[in-house]
Amino acid sequence: MSFPDGKYACKDDADCAGGGYVCVGVPQYCCLPDGEEVCGDGIDNDCNGAIDVESTTEICNGRDDNCDNRIDEGFVLVNNPLHCGTCNNVCKSDEACMGTTCVVRREVNCADSVDDDGNGKIDCLDPQCEGRFCGAGCACEALAKSEAACADGADNDGDAQIDCFDPDCSAEPCGMGCACGMGGIKRESLCNDQLDNDGDLMADCADPDCLDQVCTPLPLFYTCTSGGQCRCNGGQQVAESGSFCRDGLDNDCNGKRDCQETSCNGQMCAMGDGGVMGTCSTLVCMP
Repeated sequence: MSFPDGKYACKDDADCAGGGYVCVGVPQYCCLPDGEEVCGDGIDNDCNGAIDVESTTEICNGRDDNCDNRIDEGFVLVNNPLHCGTCNNVCKSDEACMGTTCVVRREVNCADSVDDDGNGKIDCLDPQCEGRFCGAGCACEALAKSEAACADGADNDGDAQIDCFDPDCSAEPCGMGCACGMGGIKRESLCNDQLDNDGDLMADCADPDCLDQVCTPLPLFYTCTSGGQCRCNGGQQVAESGSFCRDGLDNDCNGKRDCQETSCNGQMCAMGDGGVMGTCSTLVCMP
């Protein structure tokens, strides 16, 4: 018995008389494989028993497997780590597919308790998070959470220490004109604004924290004395001359220092921070 298309009925491959023919289909018929299935030609090219349908499921291979006139539908090669840019281009375990290219994955969020890049390290424990925020008022530092906001009354890094009482805040600002000191003590750091910045009921030079600190807006160089007064260089106004022409200070508190003073003309001066000496000439230090 033969089929209308010229195929012969069979029960097994032996009925097909060899020559590479196989017995396939329902009902069964003899078929000679001649390559991959070609959609639309009415022939079972690959002899899988289905005409014009290589597979009921589309796979990523550059062919129309299910013969629906679409190739590799359902596969987004832009961000698929198993088919990145091209079919079967598999990204490594520590890579992600971004814009058709495999790139090393990065910890996206340093505060979500998720190993975003799959390297076994979460949030601040991942070196990729170093210096990045790990939540409100929190920053990753040395593979651990660190207090980054020292004036909000909150334990931002979860170590049961708040603001200046957290060692992370040592010498860090605790508000405008305020800096964290030892033992959680706030210290006045701005001594010319007439404000009690550290909340100890003392402002500017009246606060011992301001001793020797500038107490006038620059360029004037007045500092707080031990007696709580705001005086030029702590009460010792000195003319710019000799060694005072290379100390970097406005010793007479007139807004000028070193070679900027005409009294220093011809005097030795310091060239930058390297210890190289020069001579004051036309209000600048010349070699």
